[in-house]
Amino acid sequence: MRIRWKRKLLIIFAIIGTVVGLDYLVQHDSGYVLIAYGDYSVEMSFWAAFILSFVVIFLVWLVIRLTRGSVNLVKKSTGFILFGSAAAAQKRTEKGLVEFIEGDFKAARKDLLKSAHNVQAPVLNYLAAARSAHELGDETQANELLLKAEEVASEDSLAIIITQARIQFSAKNYEKCVATLEKARKISPRNVLVLEYLRNVYTELEDWESLERLLPELNRNKVGSEEERLALSDTLYLALIDLAGEQASRMQTKNAIARLQEVWEDLPKDVKKRPAMVAAYVQQLRRYDGDAIAENLLRRHLQKDWQDELITLYGLVAGEDLDRQLIQAENWLKQRPADSALLLSLARLSLRNELWGKAKEYYQSSIKQKPGPEACAELGRLLAAMGEHELSTQYYQQGLKSAANVQSKLPLPKPA
Repeated sequence: MRIRWKRKLLIIFAIIGTVVGLDYLVQHDSGYVLIAYGDYSVEMSFWAAFILSFVVIFLVWLVIRLTRGSVNLVKKSTGFILFGSAAAAQKRTEKGLVEFIEGDFKAARKDLLKSAHNVQAPVLNYLAAARSAHELGDETQANELLLKAEEVASEDSLAIIITQARIQFSAKNYEKCVATLEKARKISPRNVLVLEYLRNVYTELEDWESLERLLPELNRNKVGSEEERLALSDTLYLALIDLAGEQASRMQTKNAIARLQEVWEDLPKDVKKRPAMVAAYVQQLRRYDGDAIAENLLRRHLQKDWQDELITLYGLVAGEDLDRQLIQAENWLKQRPADSALLLSLARLSLRNELWGKAKEYYQSSIKQKPGPEACAELGRLLAAMGEHELSTQYYQQGLKSAANVQSKLPLPKPA
């Protein structure tokens, strides 16, 4: 309180001092001012001109203030008449957002647009209205409302860009969606929602190379659950192996195998340990006579991580030394004597070595452990070639039953 009184006293003394000083100057030296324009002229003392100028400036300022106040009053009155009060607009906005969430897009669009002119943050109204227009199939209005949202936004809004990307993704405009998301990524490089949409759009486009470049960011920012990231990784690298296979199909055999090896070597170490990746790579090698490379890879992998899918493939590839390959498989059998997949591969390797009797025994042992259509059909074929037609027919029939995996209860004619 004392400080305020001191300030007031200082102001009063300053005013008194100014008035006294001006009075002294006016009495001792009034000065002279002449204003002439054409045939007219005005004469007055300097101090009278000074005071008159001050009064004119004050009047101009007062008129401007009154004019602005009137304009604002008219605007507020017009807004109230057309759109209602700000409180009513806020309630209508809330109602529109609830309708949007509930999926009543037609009502949501109407309420959100009606209240957009009289709320403090109309960006939200325009964004939700744009989504509603898109859901109603009106892409033209959706784009127009996004432009309005940009106009009322104070700066480049990430929400506007993400909404635009959502609409483009939903409309399957994937190329445009990528461009929009890259713009969003410049604003917020680690935004999880932006990265998630990029992941989805690259997957839809089957742009595996772009997705591979994005994958480290997805893992670093933990986009999706751990299971989802692992599944995405499998999808990506399996697709890259298949893509390499397609590229290899347009090359000579030597170059085709080199291309496959190049892609395989570029895969992360942990990915190359996954059985599904090994199997996919081996299948591509088999297409281009790369059995020797495939056999070596399968043997090394099976010694560390036994998988039925891979031991089955081991019996399908022809290594450089078929005798050694058979011996290797028989060594594994000592540790796994009841492994049906291993027994089936041993039967096939025995065929490659033209050991017909041994092949027959391995086939029968495999079927005993786990009857399967492939083993039955292959054994039936072998028995037919060996002249055992009756037994061959039995295994063919067993194979058909295994393939159908069901035995019909419908009656059949009795044998004559």
